[in-house]
Amino acid sequence: MTEVAMGHAGIVLGLEGSRLARNNADWHRLLELAALARTLIMDENGVYDPAYFNDRMLLGLKGTMSEAELHILKSRLQGGILNKARRGELEMPLPIGLVYTPDARVVLDPDRQIQDTVRLLFDTFRETGSACAVVRRLRGEKILFPRRIRRGIGKGDVLWSEIDHSRVLQILHNPRYAGAFAYGRTRTAYNAKLKSVQLRVARSDWQVLIPEAHEGYISWAEYERNQTTLEQNAAGFSPGLRGRMPRQGSGLLQGRLLCGRCGARMRVHYEPFEGRLRPYYVCNEAVVRHAGKHCQWVRGAPVDDAVSALLLEAMAPAAIDVALAVQQEITQRVEQATALRGAQLQRARYEAELAADAT
Repeated sequence: MTEVAMGHAGIVLGLEGSRLARNNADWHRLLELAALARTLIMDENGVYDPAYFNDRMLLGLKGTMSEAELHILKSRLQGGILNKARRGELEMPLPIGLVYTPDARVVLDPDRQIQDTVRLLFDTFRETGSACAVVRRLRGEKILFPRRIRRGIGKGDVLWSEIDHSRVLQILHNPRYAGAFAYGRTRTAYNAKLKSVQLRVARSDWQVLIPEAHEGYISWAEYERNQTTLEQNAAGFSPGLRGRMPRQGSGLLQGRLLCGRCGARMRVHYEPFEGRLRPYYVCNEAVVRHAGKHCQWVRGAPVDDAVSALLLEAMAPAAIDVALAVQQEITQRVEQATALRGAQLQRARYEAELAADAT
């Protein structure tokens, strides 16, 4: 381009110029400079002078056809991928706990420690209904979670580390653990810095969704219940859901008491009284939303006492059975955690022996 612009080139020779013409901006920039510098262009079909209208129009038409050819090639490749995905035969990177067999079937990871750890995550969420509770339990019991290296040095190896909240959400939202094949869950976009980012796509807009396509850790019905639970747990991020989850403080009915006048959800306000913080249930929806006045407020202690009495009266007959069930559940959790820690210790010893033999 520099030599053409400086007038040092009399002719530009090229084979398969359509490859350059697939980028129409570069192609037309070359034609414009060649026309100004009176430089000829030659390909395997002939010699052209961009300074003449007919030759320039022909070269521009070739560039447009070449760019369209590139679009057609991409469309055919994407169409082939989509058709394979619609049959559920497209091989995609699997999350931890699932692997491909030599005949391209998806099965549970044969490593029992990985299987038990993934099952523990879903069992804990089934019991607690909270991703934060899952993280607290796994970290509290010193249970490490597996992660497979996707690229670079050690590709395919499994690393064990502490799990975090985002990883738990990623696993709970992944339909592959429910035995479903999904394609089109994300799309690529560009931010203000022209860097590619992955955006989540609503389930209704997924291109392919095939439930029960392979073996999974949970059923499809449980997966949908988990999604509903996660949406309800998103308190504080949506005006319709804010306040349903309990927060800090001594108020018993925080986030669950409705105003008898306007029907809005009442908030808890604490005031110091006799050296202690006393709860008050306040309906300030109009104040927050519309800069209005308080609808009403009520002391929290009498309401909490009345609800506590009703709750204890209803739960008293089954208190012993509940206590026994809780004790049995705690015992099972301890045994399960002990077995997983034992498996982790055995794996560490095995890796240490391999390292010692290698040296």
